[in-house]
Amino acid sequence: MTKEELMRRAIALAVPAEQRQKQMLALLPTEALAAFEAWKKKDDKIAY
Repeated sequence: MTKEELMRRAIALAVPAEQRQKQMLALLPTEALAAFEAWKKKDDKIAY
């Protein structure tokens, strides 16, 4: 599990989403998914 996954899990357990002061809002999910799918198909991705 990555550090980011651990942080997200800790936050999720600490405060339920509906009680958080800053709500998450998905912006342009269809466009974002299309961009991610195009990136996944690339052969020249750089591994970090």
